Amino acid sequence: MPRDAWKDEMARRLREREKRKNDVLRMIDKIDDTLSKLLNELKQEYSVKTIVKMNYDKNDEPFWSITIEDEKNDLTSMDLFRYLNEGKVLEDALINFLLDRFTFK
Repeated sequence: MPRDAWKDEMARRLREREKRKNDVLRMIDKIDDTLSKLLNELKQEYSVKTIVKMNYDKNDEPFWSITIEDEKNDLTSMDLFRYLNEGKVLEDALINFLLDRFTFK
């Protein structure tokens, strides 16, 4: 492969990698926003203490530590994919996760 063609190919790969990274970051932001919205609604409606902490290291998959009152559960990307496969809508997937993992008294 000629040098210029190789440089063009490497530049294309870098652009693709950057695009995938940006897509992941946009999805993480969307999950953060939706989860925060749901927990704020829960907090306002039922006066419960909620905490969500997003953990993201570029070398590991992101996960969210969610605390509602005294219960704590982690939402991993694998959990999220499983719930998304059931309904395909992010908000519904997050609601189903919360209902499955937390006891609401």
